[in-house]
Amino acid sequence: MEQNFESHEQVVNQATDKTTEHENAQKTIMMKPNDNMLLAILTTVCCCLPFGIVAIIKASQVNSLFAMKQYAAAQVSAEEAKKWSYIGIGLGLVFGIIYLFIGFARVFSNNL
Repeated sequence: MEQNFESHEQVVNQATDKTTEHENAQKTIMMKPNDNMLLAILTTVCCCLPFGIVAIIKASQVNSLFAMKQYAAAQVSAEEAKKWSYIGIGLGLVFGIIYLFIGFARVFSNNL
């Protein structure tokens, strides 16, 4: 009889050890990535509306993906929000410079 109790105790101890290892694996703390929402909004308002809207959509997905514990997808969405914001800022600057150049060319051509 004693051997049966000992074997059951070993099984219980082994199961407890596995549960503890599993719980420790789940306690890994993940840092929420920056959603870049402010950058996306500034891109939309100041630079380039279409790319800014895409950036806002990507930035809004970060929090929900992180809450669903899809950490890799949240990180990818945050990086895409930043990418689309930078593309919008770049295009906004390029078109702004072209617009100013054309405007100054018209002013100087009228003065001649």
